[in-house]
Amino acid sequence: MPVEPELEAAVWLTPLFAAGVMLPVLQIIAAVRAQEFSRPWLRVMTAGLYMVQPAARLWGRLTHGLTPWRKADTEGGGCVPRTQITWSENWRAAHDWLEMVRANFRRMGVVAETGGSYDRWDFQIRGGLFAGARLRLAVEEHGSGKQLLRWRIWPHAQGLYWMTAAVLSALSIGAGVDEAWMAAGVIGACVVLVSLRAAVECGRGIGWARHALEELR
Repeated sequence: MPVEPELEAAVWLTPLFAAGVMLPVLQIIAAVRAQEFSRPWLRVMTAGLYMVQPAARLWGRLTHGLTPWRKADTEGGGCVPRTQITWSENWRAAHDWLEMVRANFRRMGVVAETGGSYDRWDFQIRGGLFAGARLRLAVEEHGSGKQLLRWRIWPHAQGLYWMTAAVLSALSIGAGVDEAWMAAGVIGACVVLVSLRAAVECGRGIGWARHALEELR
């Protein structure tokens, strides 16, 4: 009897599912075996704590609002690059301006990573699980302590988005090659949904960046 294409596509996913389940279990076993315990029940209790740790972490995130779908206090800024200008009559070093923006992010409860010495951005704002925005400052000196600040803001997708989109796209193409059209369509729709989610998160990050800059004095 010929195997249905949808069933065959599901069989392909079984090893991935099994690996996703077994790898954490093997990690727990290795971690527990590496420790010395005075009583056997302590080993069992430690393994149990390892197993409930992800669920406890997830519960903490949900109860404290640290979820990928959490909403900002401001509206999204649209997923397009833009430049925002700040004019100042009081001179400040570029580092001081960046510290003020960092303080605004902290007050807003926004997660913003600071760029390093060789990065082409000053802040990376996390808009969610898949994407966000980046922010860069350029200062123009106009004499007598006057400054024109040009803030460049642009969308940025996290590595997790690219990896997720690549894996789902490969699975969709593989299902299509095997003529499992239903599976290919469902997985392809997941790629679209993930991409739309990333676009929303980019707009959210840009909106947060704009709001932080508007609060500068």
